[in-house]
Amino acid sequence: MAEQSRESTIALIGRLSRAQSEQMMRRIARRVGINRPLPVPLDEIVVPDTAVALAASGLLRGAAPPVLLAHCHRTYLFGALLGTRDGLKWDPELLFVAAMLHDLGLTELAGGEGPFEQRGASAAQSWLNQQGWPEQRAAAAAKAIRMHLDVGRAGRERPEVALLHFGAAADAIGMRVEDISPQTVAEVIEIHPRQGFQRYFADKMRAEARAQARSTTAAMCRWGQFAWRVEHSPFAD
Repeated sequence: MAEQSRESTIALIGRLSRAQSEQMMRRIARRVGINRPLPVPLDEIVVPDTAVALAASGLLRGAAPPVLLAHCHRTYLFGALLGTRDGLKWDPELLFVAAMLHDLGLTELAGGEGPFEQRGASAAQSWLNQQGWPEQRAAAAAKAIRMHLDVGRAGRERPEVALLHFGAAADAIGMRVEDISPQTVAEVIEIHPRQGFQRYFADKMRAEARAQARSTTAAMCRWGQFAWRVEHSPFAD
């Protein structure tokens, strides 16, 4: 998403408000037994082991601290679990690669200017092209990365874009995590521990908001209490 104009900021505030209201209604429905999580066993989720999937994981492992690497793995698993719950059909390799690279903009591998999701999308697309991935697939992964903060719009895109957004939001602020069984959530965290992710990521988002004052992250921190919501997400870090 590009820098925020006054009009786009107002629109984002409206989408944030709707998303927060929907989240509250889902949690209320869960408490009264209306919206029960679908029990999807974690071993039903395919974790791709193709050459590019392994290379993407290896790229991030060499560039990011373990806390961020684990977040990216949880993002994929939560996204895939929510996709299964919603009955969606998606490309596992495309979603996995996008999940592994979606925060590339927070590492030194993504240079240039602009918001971190834009820098990360550009770096990921360039790297995927170098790996010989078809241009259309590389562009699709870059679009998912570019839109992963796009509250209220990413969820209406193709499944890989929507599930990257939902998976990242589930892990960062607990959005829709109530749609996954508590046992499965615990299994995901046991495999990929959080390692103090809440403090780490909240600090990163505040730093991004200061550095990119007209970015989506800055607007979300100011109007949606994004960093605060990361720090107070429903996980025991």
